[in-house]
Amino acid sequence: MPCLVSVWEELNENHRKFCLILSTGEPPEDLKWLVEVVPDAVDTPLCLDSPRPDALAKVLPLLRRPGLLSSVTAEPGKPEKVFPLAAAYKSGAVALTLDEKGIPKDAQARVEIASRLIEQGAKYEIREAGIYVDPLAVTLATDITGGGSQGLLASRDWPSRGFSGCFR
Repeated sequence: MPCLVSVWEELNENHRKFCLILSTGEPPEDLKWLVEVVPDAVDTPLCLDSPRPDALAKVLPLLRRPGLLSSVTAEPGKPEKVFPLAAAYKSGAVALTLDEKGIPKDAQARVEIASRLIEQGAKYEIREAGIYVDPLAVTLATDITGGGSQGLLASRDWPSRGFSGCFR
């Protein structure tokens, strides 16, 4: 059974807009069902959450308005699959700061991954403001070696590193 995972709130100048995050595991038909049904109940952009770009590609034509795709990572081949979809459907993207090695233990590596993803998004004409960087703050309960705080440290310094509008 598909489920609504959470509500993403974004402040935008003088009003609020909400982006419902729709997430399913398997099969992709569940995501299709959500995209067809949820807009009848709420008037808000949708954030489609799937680790499978092929599943996103199947449901994007059904969107009634642009939303967000979740997610893109720096894993080989992933940006080349997700960013063209986001561009084609005028959607933003949630960029996770991880690559083929997993979640970096230090803040600098996360900043470098975010930079790479923003640069790759620009190749597909996705503006920096359309990329929502998730620093992947790992809970201390799952990483007592200090890696849990590195996502927060990375995001703290992003405005001074030129990430003006990408972290919300």
